[in-house]
Amino acid sequence: MNEKEQNLNRLERRLKKWDLIIKTFGTLVIAVIGGFITLIGYRMESSSTASAERNKAIMAISDSWVKQKELDLNLGIKMLETLINQFLQKSTAQGGREAMTQQLLLLRLISINFQDTPINLRPLYEQLDRQLVNKEQKVQLREIAMEVAQRQAFRMTFQNGWQSGKVSVKKDDSIDLAELPYKIKVKELGKEQLRVELISLGNQDQETPLEFGVDYFDMPLVDNTKLGDKRISVLQLDNDGKKATIRVITFDSYLAADRFDIKEMTKDYEQTNFGMSQPKD
Repeated sequence: MNEKEQNLNRLERRLKKWDLIIKTFGTLVIAVIGGFITLIGYRMESSSTASAERNKAIMAISDSWVKQKELDLNLGIKMLETLINQFLQKSTAQGGREAMTQQLLLLRLISINFQDTPINLRPLYEQLDRQLVNKEQKVQLREIAMEVAQRQAFRMTFQNGWQSGKVSVKKDDSIDLAELPYKIKVKELGKEQLRVELISLGNQDQETPLEFGVDYFDMPLVDNTKLGDKRISVLQLDNDGKKATIRVITFDSYLAADRFDIKEMTKDYEQTNFGMSQPKD
């Protein structure tokens, strides 16, 4: 065998050796990659299964919450209907002090249980106030109304709200509103109620101040005035005809429902659809 053939044999043996090494290493690499892919797939499947279980649990909790709220709403509606029917039935019957005591109890149950519901119970208070002849019971009626009003005021001013505290006022006295360019001025003062003006401190276009009455049966949730993104409410705490004790609060507008205002709705509609602004009155 000549030298050339020997070199060819050595090259062939080397090629076979490297072929074996490459095949062995390739098989190992493929096995490792395959195992890694399998592990990733398993983890993805486990994660997907866990995510599906979490979503299922969240949906179950959400469904349970919705059903509970529906149950609470239905119970609340039935409770309100029952209490008001009881109140109206008793109000038409002849009765003495004991009957009026039951009426006070029913009205307190209605007011406290539905203190966060934007319904105006003023007609019930005013009707019972006209029926009561006992001075002590009249005081109790006002205390019920003021208790609910104070609870509402606390909740509505807890964040981003303001309270003036108890302020003693006489006719023509004024109270500036914190952080708002307005003031409240006492225009009239009677024994059972007062009349106030809401005066703008910076708006020269305000021709006539807004006026409204205030008595013992005002509730901030329904008896308020909207001032942009804030609302104002005035509560009467005491009144002897010469001076009154009031509390003024301001709170975020969204905390109370808007009354149906066709003028404001028309203005919003025109601005949205036509890019127009409502002309001034």
